[in-house]
Amino acid sequence: MAVILDTHLIPECDRADAVGQAMHQSGIPARITHEPPPDQIYARIKLWQLGGGTTLMHRDGSGVCLTRTPRQVRVAAPERFSVTVLGAGRWTYTAGRQDRQVNSTRPRILVTDQAAPYEFNRIGGGETFALGIEHAVLGLPVDQVRAAAERVESSPIYPLVRDHILRLSVDLDGIPPGPALAMVGNAATELVRALIVSTGADLDRQHSAITDSLPLRIRLYLGDHLREPSLTPAKIAAAHHISLRQLYNVWSRTNEQSLSQWIITQRLIAARGELARPDAAAHTISAIARHCGFIDTAHFARKFREAYGMSPREWRSIARQQL
Repeated sequence: MAVILDTHLIPECDRADAVGQAMHQSGIPARITHEPPPDQIYARIKLWQLGGGTTLMHRDGSGVCLTRTPRQVRVAAPERFSVTVLGAGRWTYTAGRQDRQVNSTRPRILVTDQAAPYEFNRIGGGETFALGIEHAVLGLPVDQVRAAAERVESSPIYPLVRDHILRLSVDLDGIPPGPALAMVGNAATELVRALIVSTGADLDRQHSAITDSLPLRIRLYLGDHLREPSLTPAKIAAAHHISLRQLYNVWSRTNEQSLSQWIITQRLIAARGELARPDAAAHTISAIARHCGFIDTAHFARKFREAYGMSPREWRSIARQQL
């Protein structure tokens, strides 16, 4: 991750140009005009390179207008989509047949084709999370994506994709550049592909997209709910509108561990990490166990010893000595 712009660090007279350069660097090749006067412009922009030409940009800043004119498109038309989650607030978007006037109290998704003209206004400022994906990487006909952009909120996985993009800017800070980061980018692209296909009118393709993305959606759900003691296979199946038998079949095709064992293993990994943290020294072992999803401290201690060959207390003592 790189913080490519923080306007608090540059003179007020240079901020407008700096925002434009940073947005262009982030893959937004539009003409930018600012809503507030120059001395009130502010923005903080972070950019992650996820590999394969896929990026994530997080912008928190004052109101802007982005314009892609037909002339600009003729001069330079990057074959790239932006799947953007806009934080609560006001915005407008005009492109082709779309003419959206939005004032929302919750985040909303906007799909933009950078190879086509559009005008976007962010009124009053706010947060923007833009996932940039090249046409070739997404692997869908451009006309299909443009058509889906008009009704993307009808997709049954719309909330999942929206929330996943929102979380990425937090999760990515802990992932170093390399294969793991590329896998995160691939997963995000797969979700977006399923979002687009599941928005269409072809029911067979919708069903296929939902089915193909099910293993990934289950993994994401587990990551979000891992620390909840109430997390059970029955709850996971219900959340995805499938039977327990189907859940187990889907899981066994891509995992050697059983689902229940995988959950316990991941909770133990989380607990082991927390026990070693200096800033968690004041927390009891029981509190850490509960925070990681274990209800019974004795059960936690037994599973911990089976996994690591020592008690949680012994591990905490060793970790402290290594500091």
